Amino acid sequence: MKTIHRIFTAFALTAAIIFSSFTAACSPGDLARNADRVAGALTRAQPLFQQLIDGGVIPQASGAAIIGRLTQGAAAGKQLADAFRNNNAQGAVEQTAALIRTVEQIIDQDAKLIRQGPQRTAVLAILAAADIALGFISDQLVKTDRSHHALTQNVKANESSKDTIRRYAKKKRLRCRSSVTGRFEKMEVCKANPDTTVIERW
Repeated sequence: MKTIHRIFTAFALTAAIIFSSFTAACSPGDLARNADRVAGALTRAQPLFQQLIDGGVIPQASGAAIIGRLTQGAAAGKQLADAFRNNNAQGAVEQTAALIRTVEQIIDQDAKLIRQGPQRTAVLAILAAADIALGFISDQLVKTDRSHHALTQNVKANESSKDTIRRYAKKKRLRCRSSVTGRFEKMEVCKANPDTTVIERW
């Protein structure tokens, strides 16, 4: 019985050491809050996408898959937040990569089905919160990796998942720009003025 207890204690201590190095760049709470932001943005975008699907702006044939991705992504964001809060380092890596792939498809493919600029800007203004929060998470994991090898030695995650996180950390973020002046603006400006603004990756 004592042997089993010692083994369990050693395993728990090892997991704690791994995750402490994994999240050294910022607190698990910061990472969890950003994962929640991703989930919230995808949830807020769903009714707007549904409205565009019902109005014929987005083809019905694509609509069900898009709504499914939004729903799946929101749930994945909540699961990722739980992984950070529960010190599940390996789960966090895998779930971050999966969430990146879902968000990328929604932003870079699904949103492009919206042909009218103002409508697309209105959608991207909501999705930008997910892109920025997920970029923050990816950047923090990569920064931790440089000093603690969180994505290489300490966490036994799929190599493609690690590569996905590294790539997304380098990816340009969505930014709001005035189509009148050409100047970059806060995202709130795009939300309030979709007719005279655009959202692009810079």
